[in-house]
Amino acid sequence: MGEAPPFFVPESAPETVESDYAGLAELCERGVPEPGDRIYSLEHEHNGARWTVIVGEPLRGLSRPDREGRSQDLGDPAVVLAIFQGDPFMVVTNYQFVSGVESAWGNPFFVRVPESIVYFGA
Repeated sequence: MGEAPPFFVPESAPETVESDYAGLAELCERGVPEPGDRIYSLEHEHNGARWTVIVGEPLRGLSRPDREGRSQDLGDPAVVLAIFQGDPFMVVTNYQFVSGVESAWGNPFFVRVPESIVYFGA
């Protein structure tokens, strides 16, 4: 996944990024994490596929290998806006916020057990 960038919220202006993030936290019924605790990305398994969730990017996954050992790339056009830690973790996308964006995932959606987590850089 590479190195995480400094904290941002996609499509937020610098003067509204904190209030926008607070609004997304409220939507997920979470408190606003301290700067060092803000999640940039995570990986998790869902229905046998490994999904990568990165703030600012569309959802992407890789299916479980078939009998011949081939996996299939999976994707969803919804762009991740924020990820919040908790039980469960909550992921907010632009689905239902931006006209024309479709998604097979709810918004927000939850992740019970992430396999890896990357926090935003300083």
